[in-house]
Amino acid sequence: MAFTLVHRDGRRSEDAALDDVLRLLAEVTGPAAAAAGSAATDAVAVEHAAGWRLTVRADGVVVFGNALDERVPDRHTRDLPPAALVELAEAVAVGSFYETLDHEWREGAPPPVPS
Repeated sequence: MAFTLVHRDGRRSEDAALDDVLRLLAEVTGPAAAAAGSAATDAVAVEHAAGWRLTVRADGVVVFGNALDERVPDRHTRDLPPAALVELAEAVAVGSFYETLDHEWREGAPPPVPS
């Protein structure tokens, strides 16, 4: 599978295992997220080689888009249950993009990160 995990501290894990997705999401959703304090970013992402990217922010906002095709608008939602986050992240990782669209999304830029 051709996907990359982008960690909260900015590290990129190329050729990651699908099992690593759960640990990645815990960086912004689990108890360790609060203890992490300020990191390079308050978000993690799963990127597929085809340009699709799912970003999960610590404030609960989830953004889905394609970095390689500007005709595809970003979509966002918020406060998904952990199981839905895992399902979405794994779907992007393996290239099952239609599954990601089964969720309720709003088109356009996500809300700004709270200060």
